[in-house]
Amino acid sequence: MRHHNAKWLTRFSCITGLGLVILFSTSPLSARAEDEGGTRDLVAQLLQRVAALEASQRELRGDVDQLSNQVKTQSEALNKKLEDAQFNAGAGSGMAAKSKDAAAPQEKTESARAAPPADLIKQGKAALLARNFDVSQAKAQAAIKAARDTKTRVDARFLLAQSLAGQKNYKGSALAYFDAYKAAPRAVSAQESLLGVSASMLALDRRKDACEALGKLKHDFPDMSSRIHKAYNSFFRRAHCG
Repeated sequence: MRHHNAKWLTRFSCITGLGLVILFSTSPLSARAEDEGGTRDLVAQLLQRVAALEASQRELRGDVDQLSNQVKTQSEALNKKLEDAQFNAGAGSGMAAKSKDAAAPQEKTESARAAPPADLIKQGKAALLARNFDVSQAKAQAAIKAARDTKTRVDARFLLAQSLAGQKNYKGSALAYFDAYKAAPRAVSAQESLLGVSASMLALDRRKDACEALGKLKHDFPDMSSRIHKAYNSFFRRAHCG
């Protein structure tokens, strides 16, 4: 009997010891270690995501810089072409203008010089509507010489461009539109001036130059008015810009 009790006590001790081992194996220290391991995994995943996001931002920033450089290059190329054309046209147009001025009646010349620039522009616009393009051109040129402020100078150059376009002198109109743009490149009127450059280039069948003018318009005025945007889309399709 005593031997039987000793065996029972031995078995009880083993069972109790096993329970203690199980109890200690599921202690808070073990659970905390597992939690810390899971936290480290989450932190590693978060760092990977942040690194991927930074890489995407760097790639996007590079694309934006490349696009800005491309637009700048196109704008500089367009400016160079128009300035070269203006220089080349200077000699021939200068002699023609002198001959035309000499043939004009002396009283009209004196009258044009005496009139204020605003009146000259008003008279030129009326002549333009009447399709009397020679008169509107003369009024515009007189207003340009008499102008004392930027707005008047821009309006006069724009009128000159319209007059030359009416005479189908599209090279001259492109230069005049570009001069109007350069006089006030940030003014609202600059949008129409760039459209005029594009239209004149289209009339000359110079589609690449027309597209460059449209690209400059979109770059400088991304929030253009609906009327300007409609004309932009029309010229964009006609020039096959892409």
